[in-house]
Amino acid sequence: GVPINTYCDDHGLGVRDRLDLFVRICDGVQHAHQKAVIHRDLKPSNVMVTVIDGQPVPKIIDFGLVKVLDDKLLSPDASTGVGQLVGTPDYMSPEQADFDSEAVDTTTDVYGLGVLLYELLVGVRPFSWDELKEKGIQEFLRTIKEVEPAKPSSRLETLTRAPDDLARSVARDRSTVASDLRRSLSGDLDWITMKALEKDRSRRYGTANALGMDIRRHLAYEPVLAGPPSRAYRAGKFVRRNRVWVGAGAFVMAAIILGIAGTTTGMIRAVRAERHAQTEAEIARQVSDFLVDLFEVADPDQARGNTITAREILDTGSRRIETDLAGQPLTQARLMNTIGKVYRNLGLYEEAGPKLETALQLQVSTPGGDEVALAGSLVDLADLYIVQARYAEAERMLQRALVLMDRNQVETGLQLALSLNDLASVYRRQGRYDEAEPLYERARDIRIAVLGPVDPDVAHSHNSLAILNFQRGNYDQAERLYHRALDIWRRAYETDHADIAKGLNNLALLYHHLDRHAEARPLYVEAAGIYEKVLGPDHPRLGTALNNLALVEHETSRCRPAEVLYRRALAIRETSLGPDHPDVAQTLNNLANLYRDQEEFTRADPLYRRALAIREQTLGPDHPDVAWSLRDLGRLDHELGRTEDALRHFDRAVRIYADALGPDHPDLEEILKDYARVLRRTNHPARADSLENRARAIAEKTGSS
Repeated sequence: GVPINTYCDDHGLGVRDRLDLFVRICDGVQHAHQKAVIHRDLKPSNVMVTVIDGQPVPKIIDFGLVKVLDDKLLSPDASTGVGQLVGTPDYMSPEQADFDSEAVDTTTDVYGLGVLLYELLVGVRPFSWDELKEKGIQEFLRTIKEVEPAKPSSRLETLTRAPDDLARSVARDRSTVASDLRRSLSGDLDWITMKALEKDRSRRYGTANALGMDIRRHLAYEPVLAGPPSRAYRAGKFVRRNRVWVGAGAFVMAAIILGIAGTTTGMIRAVRAERHAQTEAEIARQVSDFLVDLFEVADPDQARGNTITAREILDTGSRRIETDLAGQPLTQARLMNTIGKVYRNLGLYEEAGPKLETALQLQVSTPGGDEVALAGSLVDLADLYIVQARYAEAERMLQRALVLMDRNQVETGLQLALSLNDLASVYRRQGRYDEAEPLYERARDIRIAVLGPVDPDVAHSHNSLAILNFQRGNYDQAERLYHRALDIWRRAYETDHADIAKGLNNLALLYHHLDRHAEARPLYVEAAGIYEKVLGPDHPRLGTALNNLALVEHETSRCRPAEVLYRRALAIRETSLGPDHPDVAQTLNNLANLYRDQEEFTRADPLYRRALAIREQTLGPDHPDVAWSLRDLGRLDHELGRTEDALRHFDRAVRIYADALGPDHPDLEEILKDYARVLRRTNHPARADSLENRARAIAEKTGSS
């Protein structure tokens, strides 16, 4: 194997993967401690990593400085004498630096693990002999014993200010950027690392297992046992430093303060808890009474033979919330938010918006409201904005919700996972893939920790990551994730469920993109059938399935059925999403392609231009979807003899796509080939050769054809 820090850097392991390895090292050290063995020299060169069956396996070696706690196991010449310097200076604990072999126990190895963790996270050690050796060994040992190291996140900030910006290379070795790495270290990982590095052995983790369990809690987004030093702890440190001056006064003040604080704190907590419970109970009673009364409209005695639809119940409920619950804003907010979500799930986005916005405004304007409930309202409204392609507004809502959750210590739970997943989806739809991926992964990990690996919500996370991999050109990984999501949904639901239709549609889209039309078509047909049965004939998800099925019909030369499907998909999308939605632009562009292939150029031209305008307006001028519209419009320009326009559109399409997704993305090959064909036909053979060579290089690198 190789030293653990070398392995992690060479493989670009992120923080979570490094922590996964580290907890296994803690397990190994704990095993040694249970056998009454202390290592005393834990460092990267003594923790080697080898790969077994494709998985990294850490192994702790070199027990040359071992201390045996069980006298029965100790041979006469096995121990190190009192007064000897034992260990590697950079990884040495304060008690080792104090030449106190009697004080060396299992917490000494905990300190060594803390130094190792520090180095895995930040790339440097808390204290370095190389940096301090000019001051001599005694000063270095004093530093270990008395100087508090900087927190990992603070040390990374220091590295950022270094002349060579060492933080950038440290972050690159962890497959991230310095700002994101600093955020991931602040909080839990700072606290855990600093607790392991405590000078006072009694304040460190008592065992290697305790340290490993706190790391596991962090990975599962559970509250960790470590935390920043309390005010009482800092006050105690002050008293010890100034014992002569504050001894008597501190004793008297402590007695007074403790008496008052204990009584006051208990009273405040009791009053707050009672008020919150009373408020929640009253809101629950009001909601229950309202819903019972509302659903009585469907009672045959009141309906008098008329069929009452869910839409009519919602409309009635919306009106009555405003009148019957006037003066009860928190109850109004909760009910209005619920009705808004139902409207949204029915695809009635214009009706959902005012309800969700009103619910949010009621929460914001009511003193004493629940910030966690407010965060939930922000997320629900952001969900609607994402569907409506109002990405900037959705991002603001989600960022605000996450701040509220952080302030209220919402570190676990499905609401946090949903918020992270939604924000990742906003980033993905804007082409910000590097920002989306860690959020998707964190949301997935929370859901697995809370729900287990085969819950439908976990399938949603797999599906989201599959879409991201698909858009990045990682088709094998996308297919595996799509299958995983679909398998979970099929086991969880009956056949006619919208999530199953979603899984079918997305897998079909991948097969379709890879020209596996025979596999894609039946999946599209099944998905469209489920959507129409479950969601109705006017739901935007049905529009998506019909649009995709039309693509397969088009590409297999079934032009008339394709046009009928495109027209129906366009009508559904324009009605449910509005005329300027990116999904509308997608169908417009597809329909224009159909007309172009049938040489109906005058019908295709205005559709291309409208699609391009929508995408530039809603997605921004440098989004990959804009590049596709430019490519298709360039092909039409060439057919109509508008050579300069064609070359200008192709040139911009190539630049946008390469900048957004990288110069080796598989889909760029197709754009380059189309551009080269136009150049060759317009007597630019040298430029055409260059682009064809570039396309071949992409094909060879990615395995595409």
